[in-house]
Amino acid sequence: MTTRVHTDDLPGSMLLAPPWGQEEVLCHPDLRRRIQPVAAASQELCVVIGAGGAFGPDLIHALLLRGTGVVLGVDVQLTYPVWGAVYRYLDLHDASHVHAFFHDLRVWCRARHVHLGTVYDISTVQTSPVLEASHDRSAHLLGKQALCDSLRAGTTGDVRLFYMSSAEVYGVPEGAPYTEDHTKQPFNVYGRMKWQEEQDIMSQHGKLTTNGRLLITCLRPDTIAMVNYDANGAITGARNYNDPILQVLERLAKAHVR
Repeated sequence: MTTRVHTDDLPGSMLLAPPWGQEEVLCHPDLRRRIQPVAAASQELCVVIGAGGAFGPDLIHALLLRGTGVVLGVDVQLTYPVWGAVYRYLDLHDASHVHAFFHDLRVWCRARHVHLGTVYDISTVQTSPVLEASHDRSAHLLGKQALCDSLRAGTTGDVRLFYMSSAEVYGVPEGAPYTEDHTKQPFNVYGRMKWQEEQDIMSQHGKLTTNGRLLITCLRPDTIAMVNYDANGAITGARNYNDPILQVLERLAKAHVR
């Protein structure tokens, strides 16, 4: 599936893949059966922030199957590419870069009568006990603030941001299964930093644009992994740097053990 708008002149620099990120991630047949095309989507450009990571391929495939005119993935590194998407470099730790990127993107969309659709922020946070202890997280949080400000600026009507938090914000309090309002007791650095980020992001929900609002949807998924398939849907590999058990699952998959 290809984009429906000429995209060679999209703003931003090309996003490069490291030596281990050359493998194209295919679409699972089940996803292909579940997602139906939407006619209006052909005039949309959707941005996926953190597109180079493990959660990116399935979301990008779904947007392409939906018929989205341009699926623009942005990140600092492209580890899991999907054919049909366009990728650009964006550093969320650089607030001025975020502002400039979305300003230029709006100009590009207006010139081509393309609607800037939902922006999906599935990026992770850089974790370090040193960073947490020193409270030196301002660059990342300012980048997320710049993202929200950029989406509101120059927007007529509502603008939608999908934000991916993490189930690690709960920790392991009593009373599982957890509801959205359950006690938050994150026990690791990632969970604590993600919880802080989530609160900062959601504080922007409902803020005004021109004749509209910034509407934010937050999701708290469990540990995720990038899973690749062959044309028949059989698993050919899985990667997740945070969960060693998936290394075992990958070996079992390669050995065709079910």
